[in-house]
Amino acid sequence: MNHKRFLSIGTAMPLAACAVLMFGACSGKKSNDNSSASNSQTVFATDSISWNDSVATPAGNKANYDITVEWPKDGNPELLSSVRSWIANKLTASPSGNPDDTISAPLPADCLTNGKKLLSTIGTRTLTSAKKELSEYDSLKMPSPMCYEYLWKITDLYQTDKFVTYGALNYVYLGGAHGGTSFAAQVFRLDDGKQFGWDMFQTDSLPRLKTLIKEGLMSQYFEVKTESQFKDALLINPDTLPLPASAPYFMPKGVNFDYQQYEIAPYAAGMPSCVLPYSVVKPMLTPEAAKLLPSE
Repeated sequence: MNHKRFLSIGTAMPLAACAVLMFGACSGKKSNDNSSASNSQTVFATDSISWNDSVATPAGNKANYDITVEWPKDGNPELLSSVRSWIANKLTASPSGNPDDTISAPLPADCLTNGKKLLSTIGTRTLTSAKKELSEYDSLKMPSPMCYEYLWKITDLYQTDKFVTYGALNYVYLGGAHGGTSFAAQVFRLDDGKQFGWDMFQTDSLPRLKTLIKEGLMSQYFEVKTESQFKDALLINPDTLPLPASAPYFMPKGVNFDYQQYEIAPYAAGMPSCVLPYSVVKPMLTPEAAKLLPSE
């Protein structure tokens, strides 16, 4: 399937998101609308920060944590607060899904203004929780040590003079046959930091949108032509295809839609996705969201 770009962590993602997350964050290069890059850079700017560490138990069970974030450093206060809060919310989601996990405990107040402290606080909490859990394996005398892995890459994927799109890629391995990968993106309006998700679409347009996403998945991702072939690739009945759980987001070629692992397809299928051109979706957008679209 030549339209998939597979990551080293074993999943598929949209080409644009994959390229920027895996390479742009390291090089400092952004995907900007050429007509407005100079203006947008003066409105919103970031600084690449990272944190990594590991812990081990006496029996050799180990946990590694590695995170890289494009931290918002310059911009209007509302925008900075909105993006920073979104980043913090992503990082504090417990890998175990347990809301009582200390990882999700309230953060020190200055974490939303001090990115390095945010990363170290979340990383330390995660490793402390992991070490406690891994210590329980010490008495089991396992044939080989257990090794947990936590990976985060959060960066600004695309920026114009009207909005910035952020993406968060997360990989967690807590034992078993393989780890789990998730990806989420968010559109922020530069003027005031307002976040746009599914509410960017008019409610009565959603049935038509679902049909277009289905067609996009068939042609762009799975590269199949018939309903029967599409059904064979999924875990669900195509007739009941839901909208993705994660929010749609703006990228250079249009609006991107991503499904998570196991959401509609087996693990081997990766993370199904498609892109709908702005010219196609513009009539479906709310007037407020349509004003953000890049100039044609």
